[in-house]
Amino acid sequence: MLRALSDHPRCEIACANERIWRERSGESWERTGATVWADIRGFAEYSTRFEDACGSAKLCNSSTVFKTANATSWQTPDDIPVDVTEHFRERLVKQPVLLVHEPLVNYSETLQTHRSSSGTLWSDYQSLLIGSCFFSLPSEHRVDSARMLWKKLGKWPSPRATSLLLASRATPEARSLWSTSSQIQRLRFIATSFRWPAATLRTLDVQSRLRRHWNFLCASSYNQNLSKSQISTGQAIGVRFPR
Repeated sequence: MLRALSDHPRCEIACANERIWRERSGESWERTGATVWADIRGFAEYSTRFEDACGSAKLCNSSTVFKTANATSWQTPDDIPVDVTEHFRERLVKQPVLLVHEPLVNYSETLQTHRSSSGTLWSDYQSLLIGSCFFSLPSEHRVDSARMLWKKLGKWPSPRATSLLLASRATPEARSLWSTSSQIQRLRFIATSFRWPAATLRTLDVQSRLRRHWNFLCASSYNQNLSKSQISTGQAIGVRFPR
């Protein structure tokens, strides 16, 4: 990892692939044969894509090596859930990030976890992550961006589709996600909302409840560069990161 960073001097962070193991009862472990990323070799310089920033992250905390010179500016809020530490930090770090595709770390799916078992918490932060991207995106690019996300996802209902639609109701700047979704996706979302009204209403108020975390995301270096981004119809958004 140190050699990789040395060979790519403009990168301040390197992140390696991870082998996935699964804990079984009786203190045994199963090697799944899977890796966090596609098991390929080599290196790649990666800058966060808009579709990835809307709810996911490429960084893996346990396989990250970084130069310390600017690390103090990458600090995330102390009170965010462990579930989204990588999502928040990726909004801060200098990009591009160097991806080392060789798996150098063992990642374990354990029987017990410190991650939240509450679907409501995950919905809250998905709404923040998605909504903050559309908030920072120039208004003239929001419809094309929404269409791009749905094109990649497809027209059928899914948990991911529900997250996008929930964000569209919680964040006015993300309303284009609603108008560009399919009818069946909207109908499933409405049915889910009627089934779980309290949870839905709670997430719709997420910007007020988690105002400090919302402000943190909107003020991040990724979002600041996103506000200057350019997009062509059907293309990934090109975010200009300072070198």
